[in-house]
Amino acid sequence: MKGKDYSMDATFSSSMKQLAERRGQYGFDAPYVVIILGAIGAVLLLVGALFIWLQWLVVGIICLFYAAYMFLSVASYNYT
Repeated sequence: MKGKDYSMDATFSSSMKQLAERRGQYGFDAPYVVIILGAIGAVLLLVGALFIWLQWLVVGIICLFYAAYMFLSVASYNYT
């Protein structure tokens, strides 16, 4: 009777060790999403400030609300 073949176990162990030691650089999957959301937020912030300055308070507050939403989306995207 022949002994057990351990060559498969050694290969599996070696590949698991390589995976454990693997280090990578993790970046954004889609960096333009952050840029576009930030740009939209900046435009909405300026438009909201302009509307408030022109005494169109309701429209200005709505624009500022959406600007804050865009900036929070950028922050969330950067965090995750």
